[in-house]
Amino acid sequence: MNELLRLAAGAANCVRFGNVQSGETVLLLVEPGMDDHVIEAISFAAKSVGAQVCVLVKEPTKLGQQLNPVVAAAIKATDMLYDFGGPTSHSEAGFLASFDYGTRYLLVRPEPEALIAESALVPNELIYLFGTRTQKIVRENPALHITDDKGSDFRVEPIPGTIGAYIGPRPCESGPAVPGYIGTFPGATTVFGDLNYTGNGRLVLDAALTFDIPSEPIVFTIKDGWVTGISGGPEADFMWETAQVARNATRLAECGFGLNPKVPLLPGSSRLDAARAVNIMSWSRRAGTFFIAMGGNQLLGGTDPSSATPMFGVVKQPTITAGDVTVVKDGRLVMADQPDTEIVELCQRFGGTAWLTPA
Repeated sequence: MNELLRLAAGAANCVRFGNVQSGETVLLLVEPGMDDHVIEAISFAAKSVGAQVCVLVKEPTKLGQQLNPVVAAAIKATDMLYDFGGPTSHSEAGFLASFDYGTRYLLVRPEPEALIAESALVPNELIYLFGTRTQKIVRENPALHITDDKGSDFRVEPIPGTIGAYIGPRPCESGPAVPGYIGTFPGATTVFGDLNYTGNGRLVLDAALTFDIPSEPIVFTIKDGWVTGISGGPEADFMWETAQVARNATRLAECGFGLNPKVPLLPGSSRLDAARAVNIMSWSRRAGTFFIAMGGNQLLGGTDPSSATPMFGVVKQPTITAGDVTVVKDGRLVMADQPDTEIVELCQRFGGTAWLTPA
C-alpha cells in the first residue's frame, strides 16, 4: 500500500493527461515481468474517476511483427489505452485503432520512477502552454535547423498544417487527449513529419532504439527525407542491417522536440529491451531534446508505409532554430529559461517557477 501511495499523484496526473472520463473503458496493456505497482496505481486512478479498467498481458512484439488478433481487437474496442511495452501504436492495427476507432493512446514507462519522478507531476497546463506556443512558432517559421557540438547539422521544413502537439494525420492543438490521440506520459512534444522530403544533413544521436548507452554516438545521414546511412559502433550496424529487411524502413518517419523540463536524461532501472526503448522515447519528451524516428510515416499522414517498427533516436543537447527564432539553445527550451509573465503566473498557480528548472 505504501508503494501505491507513492505512485498515486503521478498516476492521477497520468489519468488526467489521458482525459479519462467516467463510464469509459481503460485498457492497460502489459508484458510479463513488468512492475505490478505501476499497473495497480494507474488502474486505481482510472477507477477513481469512474472508468472501467481491463488489464491484458501480451508477449513482447518483435520489430515488424503484427499484433496478435486478440490484442488488436482489444485496443480497437477500448476508449483509452495505456501501453507499457513495445509501442503498439507503431503497428498497423495500433494506429488504425486511433485513426479509425478513436482510441486514445499513451505509452508509459513500466517502472515506478515514471510516476514518482517530477516529470510525472509537472502541471499538464504548463505542457499545453509550451505546446501551443512552440507549434505556433514552427508553423510560422517552418525552416528548421538542428545543430550540436558533436557534429549534428540537419535541416527540415515541415508543412505547417501537419505540425502538432502529438502524432496524428490532422494538426491538433495542445490540450487534453481527444479521440485518436497518440502520445506518451510523461509528455510531451511538438512533433512533425517530413511529408515533402526536405530533411537533409547529419544527426549525431546520443541514444537510439534500445541502446541508451551506445558504445559510441549513432550517426544518421539523411538525404531528401531518407536515412541513407547509419554509422558508429555495433549498435549502428545493427540498426542499419535491421532496416534493410522492410520496404520504406529508412524513411524519415517523424521528428520533433520535447517540452517537459523535468524528464531526466538517465538510464532506467529496468534493462528489459522494451523498458529501454520506452525510456529512450521518454527522453524525447525532455524540454530541449530533439528526436527522430526512421520508418513508415503513415502516423503523420504520409504515403510511405512500412511493416518495420520505427526506430527512435535522441539528440540530448541540440540548438534548434525556426527561421530566425531560437527555440532551443544547447539543450534548453528558451521559453522555459526566459519565461514571460503568462508562464510565470501559470507556474505560480501550481507552486512556483521551480517547474521550469531542468531535472
